Amino acid sequence: MAGYYAPQTLNDRSKPAEEKIANLFESVRASCASHVRLLTPEICVSEAQTVLSKHANRKWKGTTKSSDPQAIHRKSYKSIVKKMRADLHGGSIVESIPLARYHVLAKHLITPVDHNLHLKQRDGKKPVKEMGGTDQLICGMAIWLTRLLGQERLVVFTADYRMHKVLEKARKITGKQAEAWGIVEVARESIGFDWKMEYFPQHIYLPQATDNQLRGVFGTWPLPTKSKTPLKSSRDINTNEIEQLLELYKNMGIGRDRLPYSKQLKQLTKQFNTSTGHSLSEAEVWKHLIARLKQGGGRVKK
Repeated sequence: MAGYYAPQTLNDRSKPAEEKIANLFESVRASCASHVRLLTPEICVSEAQTVLSKHANRKWKGTTKSSDPQAIHRKSYKSIVKKMRADLHGGSIVESIPLARYHVLAKHLITPVDHNLHLKQRDGKKPVKEMGGTDQLICGMAIWLTRLLGQERLVVFTADYRMHKVLEKARKITGKQAEAWGIVEVARESIGFDWKMEYFPQHIYLPQATDNQLRGVFGTWPLPTKSKTPLKSSRDINTNEIEQLLELYKNMGIGRDRLPYSKQLKQLTKQFNTSTGHSLSEAEVWKHLIARLKQGGGRVKK
């Protein structure tokens, strides 16, 4: 987040991620990626604010150099904070996820992987320190959300090298290792569910991410950042078809807030197009459905 609002604060290792970070934010800002939601743990909002504040205050950062290339001038800092606040308000661009008890518990499913991963610095001498508490909580939240949403629906984007390597190793450990490291037991005894390796989330290490990797996640890359002409259906939808769409939705048994980010939207689109002869996209189906739901009568059937 800090690297988006003030790119100069990115360190040398994270700098290659600058354009990719900007593309993600700007595409969502321009409403060009309806299938993308930017989620961030609330604790990351606090961390980002701290980074920005530090670079706006030379004494706090521990330097008095007036030529510091990472410095944020006071006027710029005020506009950055204002923009960030607006982007977070109501989840307009970024949706902050409050830290919950189960996120804290789930962090114990990643710490054994972290403890068993030994990395060295680029010079090959000093070891890379284990993740701090904040990074472990981020991973814990990602594990919990992956369990709820499914591995194909959530991807962790990071510019942190240690987190990248830990999540990479997590996807490669064996069932025997998960058992030996206590992951299976913690999931069952402390949190209350049976462990599956699929609960370790997908992730993208942005500084080294290739276009093909990003296309695999989003379907296209770079994401568009300029609004296009709204999609048009092959023919106008009449009132009866709108009601038919509503009934199909109600029979699916999923709340409207979850529908745009679920597999069911694809299923709903297919069912509607098949029964009506339309060739609407998922975005168009959602547009028509949400307009109808705002009129009432959209209670999901159980």
